[in-house]
Amino acid sequence: MGHEPRHSYCRGSHSGTNPNSSSAAERLAGLLQTNRALPFVESVPNQDYNDIRISIYGDPEMNELFVKITNGTSAFVDAAPSETTHPSMSRRVRLIGGADFKTAAQLAARMWINYRAILITTP
Repeated sequence: MGHEPRHSYCRGSHSGTNPNSSSAAERLAGLLQTNRALPFVESVPNQDYNDIRISIYGDPEMNELFVKITNGTSAFVDAAPSETTHPSMSRRVRLIGGADFKTAAQLAARMWINYRAILITTP
């Protein structure tokens, strides 16, 4: 069922698998600050909770997908490698393929299970 996330981020905590590497949230923030992230899906509202938004980004250099779920107060970011190698992610600007969408959807589903209570109760 897809890849396990490499790192998780929850309001400042780091629970990544490698304490020497930066969290998914830190890596995504760096990509966004330098305009290197590919925005596949940006700030789409959850069908049941309009304040909860999901975004999917790609890192073309590392061929990695990022899923961000936020309610405006709390944000959670996880990452997983893209299984698609051709065409390269940099050639798929703003278009997410079926395999990557499936990977991101599985990642988002796991994140929703883990963080739903915080996302729907945090003002």
